[in-house]
Amino acid sequence: MSASNDEELDTTESPPISFVKWLSLSLVLTAMLAFAAAHVSGQAGIICRFAAMFGPLVGTLIGWLSGQGGTAKSYRRTIIAATIAAAGFIGLTLESRRLYVVTFKEKIANGVGFMPVPKEVIDNMVAARSQFTWYLRYRVSANRLFGNKALSVPWPAVIWAVEIILAALLAAGAFHIFTRPPTQNPGSSP
Repeated sequence: MSASNDEELDTTESPPISFVKWLSLSLVLTAMLAFAAAHVSGQAGIICRFAAMFGPLVGTLIGWLSGQGGTAKSYRRTIIAATIAAAGFIGLTLESRRLYVVTFKEKIANGVGFMPVPKEVIDNMVAARSQFTWYLRYRVSANRLFGNKALSVPWPAVIWAVEIILAALLAAGAFHIFTRPPTQNPGSSP
């Protein structure tokens, strides 16, 4: 290749990917991100499981996949990005719950092994803690958003619904910001 061909390759932009490829990659990468965020431990894991972090991250990722430049389809893709982020956040919560139940079962099996506790009592404890409403209550109290007080049954579900909506809105906002066309300075001429 000659030098002029190299320069030509550098200045051309790649075409945006097709809608089906974009949607497929967005779904797969969001699922991978949700799975990874659920498995991160420590303070980083807590931060990754917040809607305020997960939503913008998904929106930016999906916006990057979509490519720069506003098109007539941008509002449709923004709505799809918000829906994917909401579904990803729900998946993140379900995977976090599954890990919570597995960890709880291991703690019970290891901690009660030397005590004369009937198996039925252990099974009842695990069954109670395996309920999704119990996990949501644990999730809210573990984040210490409302101090150490336990919330009644509907409030953790309401808080989770608000988190889902927040993740979707933040993803839509990040997607919109990332994919909007660049603005030109009023004083500059093309």
